[in-house]
Amino acid sequence: MHLDVKKTDSFGDFSTKEEQLMENFMVNTVAPIMLTKTLLPLLKQAADINRDKPIGVYRAAVVNVSSVLGSIAQNDQGGFYPYRCSKAALNAATKSMSLDLKKRTNSCHLCTSRLGKDGYGR
Repeated sequence: MHLDVKKTDSFGDFSTKEEQLMENFMVNTVAPIMLTKTLLPLLKQAADINRDKPIGVYRAAVVNVSSVLGSIAQNDQGGFYPYRCSKAALNAATKSMSLDLKKRTNSCHLCTSRLGKDGYGR
């Protein structure tokens, strides 16, 4: 039996490099998690002080901006590995952080907003 192995940087028609993956994860996943962690004392304080107010400028909230490309269910085109994977990871992190923040503050909200082609949240 003869097997030829060809090394390629391409998945389908999309070339992916390790640096692209790492940069996208740092910007789109790691940074929002670390920022939320850093701001946690202020979020808790704002949630406690403004518990009776509706969500708005006076109430604690974290909104992470995601993308339809971060949706596993709506992925019908493939490609865009660094961006798509980092936004899917952001969605998972946002869900986990929202559950954890609810336990800690009971009034700090964390959600994901997805921008559409027109630039408005959906």
